[in-house]
Amino acid sequence: EVDVSRIRGNVSDQNKRFAVNIFLHFIGAREENFGAQVGRRLKLVEMNVPSRNGKATEAKTVFEITVTKDMCNTYGTLHGACTTYIVDPCSVSALVVLGVALGVDGTGVSQSMNL
Repeated sequence: EVDVSRIRGNVSDQNKRFAVNIFLHFIGAREENFGAQVGRRLKLVEMNVPSRNGKATEAKTVFEITVTKDMCNTYGTLHGACTTYIVDPCSVSALVVLGVALGVDGTGVSQSMNL
């Protein structure tokens, strides 16, 4: 079972756990999946679903990661492809959290990134 005690925010522990499990599924259940070694280092530290007039209309998630050599380019800075990989699951995570709050599946969303 996933420990969500260190994830800040106004989302219930049950919903945090559910959202984290979805996130873990998408970054790769197996070590050999593309990006899994980097994805598993992403640390979800905050989940918030503010409500307006008693209804959830948005969600915010905050992740942290330490940049290591295997994520860097020749110049020692974060590689652009690695940045794109990180942005993908992190950006959809807020949609998943909002979906959990609203009782809908937030994983079937398509997004376009111009990086």
